[in-house]
Amino acid sequence: MSIEEMSAATGVERERIKELESFGLVCSHGPESARYYDGDDYIVLSIVKDFFRFGVEPRHLTMYKHFAERESSFFETIVLPQLRQRNPDARRVAATSLTDLARASRKLKQALLRTNLKQHLAS
Repeated sequence: MSIEEMSAATGVERERIKELESFGLVCSHGPESARYYDGDDYIVLSIVKDFFRFGVEPRHLTMYKHFAERESSFFETIVLPQLRQRNPDARRVAATSLTDLARASRKLKQALLRTNLKQHLAS
């Protein structure tokens, strides 16, 4: 989608999309004359729109980007031996492992967040 289409589809203003792009949270693709955003960008914009309602600025969201980059690198080290193999079965196992790691990570982050939020609410 073009920036105009993405803005209309997500309800995020064009300037906000450009600001998010400047922080690396979304990324336009294609030649300069025909830049477009993909489905992952749509998902990110749909999520960050909820943060904007609470006054969160794009610069505050970079912690999520940095964490995702570190987590991705960590997962890569786990599956790298499988990825180095030329065997298609090993690559499929690596893809499955990455999916399983992402699922376990999401569950752990949710549990840790709930624990921390309980502490704040109990104060």
